[in-house]
Amino acid sequence: MAVHFSVHFRRNERCSPPHSTRYKAYLSPDNSWGYFLPNGTVTGILGMVARREVDLAVSALGITQEREKVVDFTAPYMGTHSMLFSRFPKEKGRALAVLSPFQFQVWICLAAAVLFLGPVAYLVSYAVTKYKYQEADEKLDLNWYTFNAFRSIVLQGNYIEAGSWPTRFILFVWFVFCLIFYALYSGVLTAVLAVPTYETPIDSLNDLPRAAQEGFTIGMLGGSSYNSFFKMAKEGIYKQTWDLLDHNDGSKSFVNNLDEGFRRVLAERFVFIAGESYMKMILRRFGKGQYHFGREVFFPVYVGFACQSGSPIAHVFTQWILRLQASGLIVQWIDTLFKQIPRDPAAKEEGEAKSFAITLTHLQAGFYLTFLGLSVATVVFLLELVIFYTREKELQLTDY
Repeated sequence: MAVHFSVHFRRNERCSPPHSTRYKAYLSPDNSWGYFLPNGTVTGILGMVARREVDLAVSALGITQEREKVVDFTAPYMGTHSMLFSRFPKEKGRALAVLSPFQFQVWICLAAAVLFLGPVAYLVSYAVTKYKYQEADEKLDLNWYTFNAFRSIVLQGNYIEAGSWPTRFILFVWFVFCLIFYALYSGVLTAVLAVPTYETPIDSLNDLPRAAQEGFTIGMLGGSSYNSFFKMAKEGIYKQTWDLLDHNDGSKSFVNNLDEGFRRVLAERFVFIAGESYMKMILRRFGKGQYHFGREVFFPVYVGFACQSGSPIAHVFTQWILRLQASGLIVQWIDTLFKQIPRDPAAKEEGEAKSFAITLTHLQAGFYLTFLGLSVATVVFLLELVIFYTREKELQLTDY
């Protein structure tokens, strides 16, 4: 996390060379980079430079058009794109896993086919016995054909005795259909159970309206350059994102520091807008298994030092920054800084591949269907009892 402080340069009375320059360091009184108030004043470390209370602000200050109206910036010493940070999507429930291999329309067509085949096979069999002047088998009634049509879907083999060629052709086509259905269903169901499905991730700014509808809070660092970028947008996705923030209660959408923002991502339904460079900090501190990093990156943010408007030291620091960038020292220092970030005790990494085994989570849909079937059977049984006793009483009254 960046420390906000300012450096106050004052030469001594003898105008000594730069190596003996004295300076004083100050902390920002409100511990923020600074943002513009409705009355036009600027807060934070940026306001200290704008009011000429200090000569230089050394911090990760994002360079924006709004800020350049009150201060001068050096050349940027670091740049990063913006991205979305959210909690790793949760695994979806498997309560309806047994129905997931096919769409709802497929199940409706399958049920209609089962109900249709029984009467068709029965009518064909009945017609054959009539024109051949044979006596129909009492067992091969409509219920028998319908039941075996359903039985062929869930179990190979059948008990239907097809005595005529028309009935045999109908059953042959049906058995081929059942074979195809069974192979597709078992293959897709195995894949569904073996590979877990997750909630839809939040990868881009276009996903934020959906996330807001699902109860997510959209947030960013208060007083940062992101406020200026989104606030100044007049239309488009940036304006839409700014409108999604909670401006009535600023504490919900605007956090005080990066650590607070990243912890809120894990503690609640919170989407945090921050720089892509902080992804290294996340991986170092909290591990790889808890956060989801949005795939889409958007506007770049460049950071530099802020100087008083018209100050000559902006040019001096720009020259030094360009030399350090050319030597590669800035990149090295940033990498070293990230490596020194302490590890969080609750950090989680992606686990190693484990052998697959069926658990109760995978089979919960089967238990739900079993319970549903038993419940329906119980209700039907109770209805039959009511109907039976009602008729018994009617018969007794008729006898009297």
